[in-house]
Amino acid sequence: MNWFFVGKAAGVLSAVVVLGLLAVLLLAPPYAPLARISTFALVPTAVLAVAVIIASLSGSPGVVLIAFLVSFLPVGLYFLLSPGMFKVVGLMELGYLLAAALLYYGDGAARRITNRSSGHGPSGRAAGLLAASRLGNDRDS
Repeated sequence: MNWFFVGKAAGVLSAVVVLGLLAVLLLAPPYAPLARISTFALVPTAVLAVAVIIASLSGSPGVVLIAFLVSFLPVGLYFLLSPGMFKVVGLMELGYLLAAALLYYGDGAARRITNRSSGHGPSGRAAGLLAASRLGNDRDS
């Protein structure tokens, strides 16, 4: 299974659900009308959800992780401990963490598999160091 693409899908899906729920909470709140402070908490969360979509599609686990930390710790944790639709927003923001982990793990696994299966040996600086060490061994013989 390609965990990198699963991580991309998890990030996009989580962020789209967060955006949908935030739109409902901002435009037609099912509960009492939201106070201004709540609106100020929801708009940055929506902006971070858009950032997660872009970062997930570009395959950047670091940006997704930073968006998770900035979004979840102040607001998402509060949402997770709240009842109703707010709890789902908090759960979906936990999906950002899952997406970051899958993107990181999947990208690293893909690199390891590519390096192992290429059959061409090391590349880049490692290849240069290996070639230099072989040249040194040939001179001693």
